[in-house]
Amino acid sequence: MQMYVRAALIASLFLACDTVAARQWITRDGRYRIEAELLAVEEGQVVLRRQDGPVIRVPLDRLSFSDVKYVNDAVQASAAVSTIVTKSSQVARPALEEPAAVVEPGTPPLADSNMSGWQVVPDPTRLGFGLKPGDSVDIKVGTGPLVTLVLFPAVPSPFVMLGGRNVDDTRQVWDLRTGSISGSLKAHFYEHDKSALSPDGQHFALLNTEDRDGIQIWSLTSGKVVQTIELPGKSPSVQMVDFAGPNRVVIGDSRANAYFIFDIRSGKEICRIDTEPVNSRRSYAISPGGSFLAAYFRSDQRLEVYDTRNGIRAGTLGVDIGRYTDSACLVFSPDGKELACWFGNDSKTSLQVWDMTSGQRVLTRHFEKHPVEQFGYTGYSGREIDWLADGSGWLLHGVVILDRATGKIVWQDEGSLGKTGVLPRRMVDASRMLAFSGEREEHTLRLVSFADDEIAEARKLVAAGGEAADIGLPPVTQANVEGIRKMLPQDVAWAYRAAPVLLPDAARSRDRLALGPGSFDRLQTFFSRPDAARIVVHHTGSIDVTLGKVSLRPSDLYQLHDLCTGKKVAQFAAPFKTNLLDLSPNGKLGLFRIEPDQDRLDIWDLETGKHVLAFRPFAEEEGRGRLVKWACFLDEEHVMTESSTSRLIAWELPECRALYGYPTNKGSIVGMTRDRRVLFLLSDGNTPRMIDTSTGTPLGTLASFEEGKPGVHTESDLSRDERRMASLFVGSGGATVTVWDLNDGSRLQQVALPMRPWGLVWCGDDYVLLEGKPGKEEFESLLDVERGLIVWNYRMSARADLWDSPDGRHWYLHCPSYPKPTELAAAVLPDAETKALLTQDAFPKPLFGPGATVSLETRIEGVPRNLPPGWEDLESVEEGLRDHFSRQLQGRQIRVADGAPARLLIEITYQKKKQSQDSALTPLDEIRSALAAAADLTPYVALFEAAGNRLWERKYVHVEGSEIALFEGLAPGSNLSQHLQLKRWEEAVRWLRSAGVPYLIYPPSAQRGFGDSVITPDGSHVLRKPGKANR
Repeated sequence: MQMYVRAALIASLFLACDTVAARQWITRDGRYRIEAELLAVEEGQVVLRRQDGPVIRVPLDRLSFSDVKYVNDAVQASAAVSTIVTKSSQVARPALEEPAAVVEPGTPPLADSNMSGWQVVPDPTRLGFGLKPGDSVDIKVGTGPLVTLVLFPAVPSPFVMLGGRNVDDTRQVWDLRTGSISGSLKAHFYEHDKSALSPDGQHFALLNTEDRDGIQIWSLTSGKVVQTIELPGKSPSVQMVDFAGPNRVVIGDSRANAYFIFDIRSGKEICRIDTEPVNSRRSYAISPGGSFLAAYFRSDQRLEVYDTRNGIRAGTLGVDIGRYTDSACLVFSPDGKELACWFGNDSKTSLQVWDMTSGQRVLTRHFEKHPVEQFGYTGYSGREIDWLADGSGWLLHGVVILDRATGKIVWQDEGSLGKTGVLPRRMVDASRMLAFSGEREEHTLRLVSFADDEIAEARKLVAAGGEAADIGLPPVTQANVEGIRKMLPQDVAWAYRAAPVLLPDAARSRDRLALGPGSFDRLQTFFSRPDAARIVVHHTGSIDVTLGKVSLRPSDLYQLHDLCTGKKVAQFAAPFKTNLLDLSPNGKLGLFRIEPDQDRLDIWDLETGKHVLAFRPFAEEEGRGRLVKWACFLDEEHVMTESSTSRLIAWELPECRALYGYPTNKGSIVGMTRDRRVLFLLSDGNTPRMIDTSTGTPLGTLASFEEGKPGVHTESDLSRDERRMASLFVGSGGATVTVWDLNDGSRLQQVALPMRPWGLVWCGDDYVLLEGKPGKEEFESLLDVERGLIVWNYRMSARADLWDSPDGRHWYLHCPSYPKPTELAAAVLPDAETKALLTQDAFPKPLFGPGATVSLETRIEGVPRNLPPGWEDLESVEEGLRDHFSRQLQGRQIRVADGAPARLLIEITYQKKKQSQDSALTPLDEIRSALAAAADLTPYVALFEAAGNRLWERKYVHVEGSEIALFEGLAPGSNLSQHLQLKRWEEAVRWLRSAGVPYLIYPPSAQRGFGDSVITPDGSHVLRKPGKANR
């Protein structure tokens, strides 16, 4: 009977195979491949006919598993039976070493190793988020520790795992559809441990990097480990763990150079993919249905797709990466039809998309910078990109939506941009996103909806060249930088001529102006050109009286007032969040900067409330370079802008055409004449220059600081007659006020002060008022410019000083308590009473300055001896420096004598280091040793009073990379160590000769003023008069 059955089967198979075409057969070890057609199966062997004619027999156990499956399928199809009986009554198909691949209904066909073409097909999820239109999610995580574990499955799923910061916290799995807990576990693991949540929310895979007891599979129903998967080989290095469907887990082992795919129910290996594994979670993606694994391999820049059910490569994708060698994120679209990859490195990024039906790349977008960088750094802990369900774009870095059609941002989360600690988010469909709200210890996961009409409007806007941030705002004019004249700071013959514009008599005679009740912001208060006699003030709060209680209700209004009549001309309410930067010279237009982006400027007619124009002056820049640091009107048809990176551009309106510009960090604006025709540019670190605003051409260079810039520039102002300019520089130990004579650009005065003022403003032509700490009830100090001495202190009662003046008076906001209104007031300083008190005999003599006497001390250590030829300049270093500073002091009309009340110290400290005596030093070691021996040489100059207190100092600052200059002039055969040491001495002496000395220094007690007064709109009141103790 057995022989009969066998004969029948053989005959049946021969009949069926007559029409089978030849195919490629592979031995199980992969060493042999042949093209042949299947004839029969006999005695546990296949009978094959090779293409060249011969018939051969191959044992079934020598064939690859895919060939065995092919044979088994062929036998079943031809004989309608499930097994083939062999001579020993056993099945013809040998026992497999790994589980047979199973194709579940509705899933893609298995990849076939005998096919070399594209075998991937769309693999959609069968589960999804399960959230219907109108559904809501409101999962409160509580008020415990900060949420640090937010684990979404790799594919769309209605489940999410949430947990706290502690390693032993209980982690809970939530069902988004019901808002209830569907499972939990209490496992010891850290955030950085490799873990994954299955899409059905039933299992959790964990590799604890501390214990390394294999991959644990936890049941979230029982909260227990139900399977432990051990990887083959010793000391595996697992880089990723994730689920491919509900029952398969993928593990990337970089030490084995393989991906392993296991069945979590049996714990058995399904297949192994021998290829370079990913180095992070960012370089792979699981298809929504779990059938495919896409992986990017950095070493040879390959992007391949594998079948997770049998490990066979199903296709290779062509990438266009160029320099983009790193993959930041790979993710399939929710329907499995496309795959997106975000590539990036330190300089550029790229987004590429492939069609999973054809394997063709259908989209490539390159970006010079990451699109989110323009908003500053945002700390996001989720995956870099996430698909919108309709394929129209992506959620990028969790905070913006990138439009597919234009490659531009069409939505941004203003509340999260620029922040750190933004928790992972997940797009549910094209208009809803799962995101957390709340801060610190309270977090709630919610389903957030986007306004479809706003995004549609944004897409239309960006397609026309605009930006999503402009939705709902007045239209933007594109800035035109073509034809811009590029300027550089340069020295020219002095050409500046003062031409002050005066305030009308009607305004000069008025010293107070009622603004009304409420609060006003002095930082957004600006004067027009003096002859236009207008001022705009920012009203920030109105008085609210309810049931006898007085409170301040916030407001955001801009009031325009006429200084001649004292009346309010107009009131303007900004329709969106913005800050006023300037008032036009004619007093009609306001220049505003949008907040918080600070990259857009809007001009409004303050009288009519009409919008004039808007533009982004630095739209072509990236990051901080896009931000507008400062801007002002030059006239009603021109504006000047400065970026946060100190790039200057002058614009013609309304075309928004760039006329000229200064490159980044080539200069920053420190002042401007009141008619806006000349600006002052601080360039090259310490050189002030004057620029004609209409053309950008230089008008002259002011005397630079001989001893280097004395601190950080905070404020500059012009005298009433615009023949002098004063600038304030603040350093760590005090401040310096420098005054220039604008008749020829010479330096008139430079005063070192022991305090640190915040600002200054001219009072007339001979005095400068120095601002105390804002918000503090401190006195403002009045500096006599000619003497370089603080002569008086003022306090404005209930005031907010403006620190700007159209006429040389000091203007301030007088803010009395309710119900009295706020007033704009102006005071002439010094007032008449103060002038009368400031008699000549009240002024002390300076410790350092014309007529003063100082002692000069030089302290030079380790002076080089026995100088080789060519170093004559270093002979008699101490005597040479003493002579140099003596001549400087003589030029300042300062006598040098021992025992003087002030001492000028010139010093070079030298600490010799022991040089290595190792005879086996390499040339590079010898250079390093010589540099180290020559490193500790520090020049220093300081002024001390008799009691030993330091009044002024200049310290040498080492410039990184300056060591290269030390090798200049090194002759062949010269002693390297000696040459470097002498170059250091040369550098130290050169620095001391350029350091200079201060201009004018008084005893610290003298720079506190000789009296104090309080100023009100009704007059002044002296609090302290000069006395003998002040003299």
